[in-house]
Amino acid sequence: MYEFTASFPWATLRIEAIGAGGDLPELDLERSLVAADETCILAAVADLPITVRVTADEADVPEGDPCVFDGCLVVADGQLAVADLVGDDLDRRFRVTPGEVRVRLFADDPHEARRLSVLVGPELVGADLVEADLSEADVPTSGSSPPGASPTPSVR
Repeated sequence: MYEFTASFPWATLRIEAIGAGGDLPELDLERSLVAADETCILAAVADLPITVRVTADEADVPEGDPCVFDGCLVVADGQLAVADLVGDDLDRRFRVTPGEVRVRLFADDPHEARRLSVLVGPELVGADLVEADLSEADVPTSGSSPPGASPTPSVR
C-alpha cells in the first residue's frame, strides 16, 4: 500500500497510463464525479488536502467507503500515474503489469471525496517516486513523514 496526502488543483485527480497520450476524458459534474476512457480516469475530489491510498489489497480500503468507479485501463508501458489534472504539482508513479489493468476507486464521500482509495489489485507491482517532480520535503526519511505529505510505501 502507498498513501499520501495532497491538494489537487481544480479539485480533480487524474489516474493515467504513462505514455498513452491523447485527450483527457470530459468530466461532467452534472452527471458523474468520475470520467474515464481506456487510458485515463478523472475523479472530482474535495478542494482541500485529501488522502489518497493506492493499493493491491482490498483489505486496505476503509470499510464503508463505496465504490465510485470500476473499470479497466490499458497500460501498455507498465506505468500508472496518480497526479493532479496537468501533472504540474503532483505526479506519483506506480509500476503495474503491462496490459489491461482493473482499477476501482472508493471514496469516503462520493460527492466530495476527502479520502480516495485506488484499488489496482494484483497488477500493482511497485511504486516509484518521480525524482524530478519531488522536492526534498516530499522524500520520506527514516520512518518520518514531512508535513503536508505522508507517503507510506509498502506494496503487497
